[in-house]
Amino acid sequence: MKSKMTLGVVVLVAALVGWFFFFKQPKPTTETPTPAPVPEKQEAPKKEQVPPAPVTTEAPKPEVVSTPEAAPAPKEDESTDPDAKKIVAEFSSGEKITLKDVKKVFSSLPTQLQETGLEKIYEPLLNRLVDTRILLDAARKAGIDKNLEVLKRIAEAQEALIQKSYLDKEIEKLVTDAVLQEKYQELLKMIPKDQMEIKLSHILIKTKEEAADILKQLKAGTKFETLLEKSLDTESKEKGGDLGYVRKEELPKDFAELAFKAEKGSVVTEAMKIGEVGYSVIRVDDKRPVTPPEFKKVRDEIFKAVSPEYAVKVIEKLRADSGVKKTGLDGKPLVEKTPEQRKAEAEAEAKGEKTSDQPSVDLKTLEDNMVVAEFKDGEKVKIADLKESMISLPPQLKEVPFDKVFEPLLNRVIDMKLISAEARKAGMDKDPAVLKKIADAKEALTQKFYLEQEVAKLITPDMINAKYQQLLKMMPKNEMEIRLRHILVKSKEDALKVMKALKSGASFEEMVKTYSVDDQSKANNGDLGYVRRNDLPKEFADKVFKAAKATLLPEAIQVGDVGYSIVRVEDKRAIEPPKLEEARAELTKVISAELSVKVLADLRKQVTVKKFDLNGQPLVEKAAAAAPTAPAAAPSAQPAPATTEPKAPTAAPAA
Repeated sequence: MKSKMTLGVVVLVAALVGWFFFFKQPKPTTETPTPAPVPEKQEAPKKEQVPPAPVTTEAPKPEVVSTPEAAPAPKEDESTDPDAKKIVAEFSSGEKITLKDVKKVFSSLPTQLQETGLEKIYEPLLNRLVDTRILLDAARKAGIDKNLEVLKRIAEAQEALIQKSYLDKEIEKLVTDAVLQEKYQELLKMIPKDQMEIKLSHILIKTKEEAADILKQLKAGTKFETLLEKSLDTESKEKGGDLGYVRKEELPKDFAELAFKAEKGSVVTEAMKIGEVGYSVIRVDDKRPVTPPEFKKVRDEIFKAVSPEYAVKVIEKLRADSGVKKTGLDGKPLVEKTPEQRKAEAEAEAKGEKTSDQPSVDLKTLEDNMVVAEFKDGEKVKIADLKESMISLPPQLKEVPFDKVFEPLLNRVIDMKLISAEARKAGMDKDPAVLKKIADAKEALTQKFYLEQEVAKLITPDMINAKYQQLLKMMPKNEMEIRLRHILVKSKEDALKVMKALKSGASFEEMVKTYSVDDQSKANNGDLGYVRRNDLPKEFADKVFKAAKATLLPEAIQVGDVGYSIVRVEDKRAIEPPKLEEARAELTKVISAELSVKVLADLRKQVTVKKFDLNGQPLVEKAAAAAPTAPAAAPSAQPAPATTEPKAPTAAPAA
């Protein structure tokens, strides 16, 4: 529902708010699960003895090469591992969860969560494992693990995992610690020297009126600790309301301004609304400069950030060594293009110029058995393979004329086949670690499909309409958005030179072409697209939203160490609420997340399970309505297991 920003405007915004470091790093996606109550008297599920083996099915082939049967992953010797003998959950059917299972999940969490210690998040992790077993058992009873669509997804996931494992292994050979240290030093230079973070405590109250009363009492001299007894957040209440340290960008923009202006030891003058949970009355306990993270703590994140660049190198080498012969839609041989040629084509495409030499065709008129590529071993790629590959494209790409996507699509199919072949030569399809990932993916996809199926039965048109009306009420009235263009230059001197030229009548387009170092926006004449006030830092937003349409900002904006941005306001327009059909997919996702909780809660009522703490004592369930522990970055409230489908590598240069 929010207007999308190009890379240029994201860079500009991130630097202006002073946290360019985290813009460059991908955020971890693993979330701490939420504890879930388990009723005392139910009937436990019976465990099916399914070995942790990869998928060997006659499901329809994925778009990549078909996967031959692989041997089951070897079972680990648990006889000497005390954690494997320590039972932390037991179903009445006899199925057990051990401390080793919990520690395995814990070790896969982001470093930040692991640093909190297993003791603090043990119960949510255990509940997540219990919920996973409950869902998997229900899915198998429903025959989901034999569903043809599920088998197809599993086959695709298996192939993608084998490909990804090979790519990861090859990337690790190229990305040394020296490379990562160099990137780390670059990131350190981008962190503003005066970046601050504040330590917060809060009292969570249900209504705005109650929060106002709390603020009034605090102003009158009542101690924060006395009023803390009223807090709905039981977990933080046990720690004096402590929420830990947060940075400015981790809070809603308007509230962040108030919180960071507040003196140390004072209470923020307004309560912060936390969705449907309530209102948070916050005290600022401490302020300190942000300390850059140690290399070892961010090493893995930096590795993830640079991996796509090195994946391209691995794939380009495979292409160069493959000897694949490609044929165009006109029957003539296709010549492999260099990265520079592809970049030039992308820039020309953005300007609306013709870039493809392929004749315009209707995909429906092409014969499925038409050969468009042939490998040295005689394997062929046909139009039918490209049609199959198109199924996974985003909707907007499916609407693009086939001749425009033909070469990237062909390269993608070829790349996947090359990676699969090399992965098998390297024995990745028999690697125990890969086989374990495949077994986990099989279970995750089975659970996910079951949950989707059960939720779909519950969604009604009335639910979607009601959620749409909620959305309309939440949208601000008379909100505007503006379209920006910019020229990014390296130095202040260059910025002054460009500003002077523009004020003397020089063409903005020519200045972009000559001086801008932002390649992505440069291909679009510096266009950054439409942005809203909340997308920008307050100081910057005030300047651009006050500027008239077709106006150049009088001064260049410094963008961290990247350079200086000369910004022009191109257009202003009122934001129209989305039509119901436009919002339907997103609304359905929101409703699905809510109903997933209900489906799982209903399943729990059919299960009896005994749970134990780290000392082996029976675990007493906490109240189901426990409040979030922090207003800034509360963990996911959805108790469903991790069900992200593995995706095929997307680093192919032409894709």
